[in-house]
Amino acid sequence: MYYKNIYLYKHILVLLTTIVLLFSCENNSNRQKLKPIKESLNIKLDTLSEIDTLTNDIASIISGEKPMFFYKNIANKDKWKKYSNNINKEWLDVEKSKIIPISKWMDVTLPNSFFKQEKDYTLFYPFAGADFLYAYAFFPKCKYYILIGLEPVGKINLLDTIVPDSLFAYMNHLKNIANLPNKVGFFRTEDMELEFDNSNLNGTSHLLLFYVKKLGFTINKIRYFNIDSTGKQLYYLDKESLKKEPIGFQIDFSNSEETQSQIIFYISLNINDYNLKKEKGYQYFINSFSNQITLIKSASYLLHKEHFSITRNHILNNTNLIVQDDSGIPFKFFNNTKWVVNLFGSYSKTLKIFEQHYQADLDSAYKNNNTDKIPFKIGYNLKHKEMNLLVARKQ
Repeated sequence: MYYKNIYLYKHILVLLTTIVLLFSCENNSNRQKLKPIKESLNIKLDTLSEIDTLTNDIASIISGEKPMFFYKNIANKDKWKKYSNNINKEWLDVEKSKIIPISKWMDVTLPNSFFKQEKDYTLFYPFAGADFLYAYAFFPKCKYYILIGLEPVGKINLLDTIVPDSLFAYMNHLKNIANLPNKVGFFRTEDMELEFDNSNLNGTSHLLLFYVKKLGFTINKIRYFNIDSTGKQLYYLDKESLKKEPIGFQIDFSNSEETQSQIIFYISLNINDYNLKKEKGYQYFINSFSNQITLIKSASYLLHKEHFSITRNHILNNTNLIVQDDSGIPFKFFNNTKWVVNLFGSYSKTLKIFEQHYQADLDSAYKNNNTDKIPFKIGYNLKHKEMNLLVARKQ
């Protein structure tokens, strides 16, 4: 659903109108000066033709932000204004309790030189679902973000095709899904399955647009894709043109200060060994990205299991930096000279449902080291007031 060619004319019209206004204001010194075009549009002129204005305004409406061109009739409704106020109040708490402390923590935790090199870093985030919030909070400087989950891609519907009552029900469902990870740091699979059982809210693409817009970005384009046997992406203009459910959803986004896009790839796939042996194209695809770093949290301890060895080995072999909690790769895999490991927080046990994945060697390592506290909530162990993170850098 890419509207670049159609809606470019709207941008041109806005530019011409603004230029006329600038000249008319210049002749009257008593009139208030208009803001520069660049500032008023909040985007760089050289990226103007790359903006998908319709998808931007869909994302704005569902994230409680005012639209620029479309759906202003929705934004004028009292229901939407109430929805917007609630979302924005909650988001202030997300910034205060998550984004800001994570950003400060990462600045202290990583060497100053790590992201100063001129490299296009790729974040690999298995078992992420739609969690771009934490992906970006931890690693805002990546060029590429690869998020993997079981949840379907879904389809972004035009908002004026949804009857008003269903529209606000859809947005409230979206708000409910975002609420838990915003507070405690992870999605519950059963919650996702329940909320995604809906004709309008039908996959992760909705949440991804929500987070991209709330984080202050402009959406340049969205695309659905499949991956062929060689790892090449096969793009489609819209979901209706697909013969089968797409494996992936891509968002190219940027902010007003950058001319180069950052890119999210969401891939809906079960990445156990049995399935990956049949999905060679996926393996070629993720192996094609250099300078990989990995984030793992609240991952149901799947990488502790032998039938997830392909993904575990990919991370250990292709990643230069790993940030994870105890649900990620078992500690024993880092007990060698390849990795420099730092531990943060505290660890002594797991939740009862995961007690078979308790790691005595990790417990011992925590007891033998003075570890700094983690200044934000993250992981399953919040229930017994423990949080842990391991940061491993390849030597």
